[in-house]
Amino acid sequence: MKFFVIGFVLLLTACATTPEFPSAGSGWVYEILGARVKSPIQEGWMLTSENKTQVVFARLGNANLAATAIISTSVFQPGEFESSHAFLEYLRIEKAKNDNEKRFTTLYVNTSFREYKGAECMSYDGMSEDHASESPSKQPFQFFSVVGLVCQHPLYPTIAIQFESSYRSDSKEKPEWLMMTWEKFLSGAEFADS
Repeated sequence: MKFFVIGFVLLLTACATTPEFPSAGSGWVYEILGARVKSPIQEGWMLTSENKTQVVFARLGNANLAATAIISTSVFQPGEFESSHAFLEYLRIEKAKNDNEKRFTTLYVNTSFREYKGAECMSYDGMSEDHASESPSKQPFQFFSVVGLVCQHPLYPTIAIQFESSYRSDSKEKPEWLMMTWEKFLSGAEFADS
């Protein structure tokens, strides 16, 4: 879970201040080790991180910077497991952990197993209270919601590819525009032989 939380904290911190990132482009193709994705097609998405192991797109949700949307793809190596089920079960357990209980109060985490484009995957959906958000929100905490899919790479079984969307705001509601963007992003993602 530490690799999930560290990534979240870095992304949230990067998006909590006025950003000075380049535009992500509309439908531009980005490739990391093991996956290829397209940037969201709506205006306002910025490229906040791009390297061989991750690509991160961010968008401010409103004018006062108190809401932030992130869509990302990353690759990591959990190690060797005796089966796809054992691999995904390990990821499910890690996803449910809260390694920063002072900052996050978990409200719920739902997981399920499914196939996606020939790969064995675990989908997840969760929400937490973020008690250390650096946004200009006047609330004592913000809601941090996340939805994602983490898959065992179909060609490299020790590699995991994670596709994820998160939203931090004063409201528990996930905006419809973000859920539509997420679905389109996920449908355009591909596993790569790289």
